[in-house]
Amino acid sequence: MRTTKLLLLLAAILLPSNGALALNATYNPHWKIGDHWNVRVTFPVSLKRAGPPGAPLPSQNVDYAYAVIRQITISGKPGWMVSVTPQTPGYNSWILDYDANSLALVRVQQGLLIGSVIVTPNPFGTDAWMPKLSQFDNQIVHDTVRLPDANHNQTRTLTAPQTSTPDFTQSVTFLAHAVTTTLSRTDPLTAKPHKTVIVWTPGKKWWTSATTTLGPDTLVSAKLL
Repeated sequence: MRTTKLLLLLAAILLPSNGALALNATYNPHWKIGDHWNVRVTFPVSLKRAGPPGAPLPSQNVDYAYAVIRQITISGKPGWMVSVTPQTPGYNSWILDYDANSLALVRVQQGLLIGSVIVTPNPFGTDAWMPKLSQFDNQIVHDTVRLPDANHNQTRTLTAPQTSTPDFTQSVTFLAHAVTTTLSRTDPLTAKPHKTVIVWTPGKKWWTSATTTLGPDTLVSAKLL
C-alpha cells in the first residue's frame, strides 16, 4: 500500500458578536442526510523529482465519495457524521464528525485497511484543525473552513490550547462570487513556509478547491467534482 504523510487542511472558527456560533449563510454548506459529493485529491507519490530542481513532484489522483449519513450528538451538541470512501483500492476510508452549528471538524475516524480504526479529536477544540504532518499514513483533504458569519474580510491568529501545535494566521477574503481563506505558518519540522488556501463558492456542499504547500512544493491539492 502506498503511504504518505497526511496533512489535514485547517479549519478555522469565528465567534459572532453575541458569542454564539453561526454559519455563513452564503458560503457554508447546508447539509441534510443523504447529501453527497465527490472530491479529487492530488498528492505526490515520491519526494524525488523527475526533472531539474523546482520541477513538480510526481503525483497521482484519488477520487473520494463523501456522504452525510446521520445526525449525531457530540459533547451534548448536535452534529453531522460524514463518510469518506476512496474510489481507488488501497486507500483508507474515513468518518468525519462535525459540529452542526459551526461545521467545525470535531473528530476524525480513520478506517485502516488492516481493519482497525484510529480516532483523533481536534486539538484546537472547535477553533481549528492542525495535526502534525507525520500523524497519519495517507494523504487526504477533508476539512471545512469556519467562515465569519458576515461577509467581511478578516485576519487573526489561531492558537491550539494545551498542545504543542504552533499558531497560524488565518486571512479571509470575500470576492464577488467566492471567498478565499489562507492559513499560514512556519512549519516547525522544516522551517519552511507552510500555507493552505481554500476557496468556497455559493450553494456548494463542500469547498471548491483546496491546496496546501510546504515551501515550493505542493503537499496536497483537491477539487470538488
